[in-house]
Amino acid sequence: MALTYDPELAPLLNRMRKAWEKQLKTGKGDLSGVGRLLTDSADTPQSGADFPAKEVSCNKVTTFSSDGMPVTMHWYTPAPQDSSGAAVLYLHGSGLAAPATLYDNLLLRYVGATNVPFLHVAYRIAPELPYPAAIEDSFAALEWLVEHATNYNIDPERIAVMGNSAGGGLAASVALKARDWGIPLKKQILIYPILNNHTGIPDPALQSLVAWEYAWYATAWQGYLGKYAFTEALPPYAVPAQADNLKDLPPAYIEVGDLDIFRDQTIRYAGRLARSGSNIELQVRPGCPHGFEWI
Repeated sequence: MALTYDPELAPLLNRMRKAWEKQLKTGKGDLSGVGRLLTDSADTPQSGADFPAKEVSCNKVTTFSSDGMPVTMHWYTPAPQDSSGAAVLYLHGSGLAAPATLYDNLLLRYVGATNVPFLHVAYRIAPELPYPAAIEDSFAALEWLVEHATNYNIDPERIAVMGNSAGGGLAASVALKARDWGIPLKKQILIYPILNNHTGIPDPALQSLVAWEYAWYATAWQGYLGKYAFTEALPPYAVPAQADNLKDLPPAYIEVGDLDIFRDQTIRYAGRLARSGSNIELQVRPGCPHGFEWI
């Protein structure tokens, strides 16, 4: 049987694809164009759109990256706050090319639904600021959260790192760096993550259904890694799937749709984590393309 969208998602996904058809070529070789396309489509219904923002407060805080540049972070606090002391460091997606504000509604939903505070990092975006800006900014935010945990009634040993799409890849990289720097994380939550700079052979069965194009994928890595984009000689923490050692990482929740071009690499990464001794929960959602969680 041919692959199809989940019936609940199909009407909106079909409308979205028609609206994007004339713009899809924009993304080939132009990461800034991808960022503009995603930002322009921000009025697409999102999962947080109907969530009452008054139940969640948001304040800006600042830290400094390894190169001394300031990093803006958005601290979302629920009312009431979960008493367990848990907190989440959140890294947004959109090809490392779109601003953090694109994810305001989604963060409102996550925080309101869980009563757990989230620290959302406005890391510097490519191609103007390529590797290592995003990973260094994200790791600096984790260090800030650990350092200030008790000020916000957070248990420094109950911090998770979470991200979607390119942010999922960053979250996986932060988990690797945190392990190496001796910062304990409670969990890594990877939502349809971009983990590998090699897509493999395009799957013709997915081509008419994908919500993240193969051309955008290549463009995102090119814009982020530059000369390293499609080589094996990668700098540290640049591409999680190319890491040699996945041992001693926190438990992982990993989710991807079966219509996502990142499906196979996500499943492989989950398998590597399991074989390296990590507890994992892997959810492969039938009929769901990249970005389904926004709908």
